[in-house]
Amino acid sequence: MAAWPGIVQIVFTLRLASLLKTLPLALACLHASVALAQPGAGDPARMRLSPEQRQQMWQQMTPEQRDAARERMRERREMRQPQERPRGPGR
Repeated sequence: MAAWPGIVQIVFTLRLASLLKTLPLALACLHASVALAQPGAGDPARMRLSPEQRQQMWQQMTPEQRDAARERMRERREMRQPQERPRGPGR
């Protein structure tokens, strides 16, 4: 029966080694799921501002930044508008 404590030690060591190998992977998966579940994980440019935040941001901009922002808004507005299809003769 002298071999019994040696077997327990080997099994315990193997299980501990297995745990130490899988623990980082499990923590990485947990971290990734939490990070992806956070609000605002998408495109920061698409975040919505309250009217007060928008006004404050607009006041802090330089005239060049305001012009660039107006240009971007105009381009987005044009992209959202449906394109008119050219009509053929007889339509």
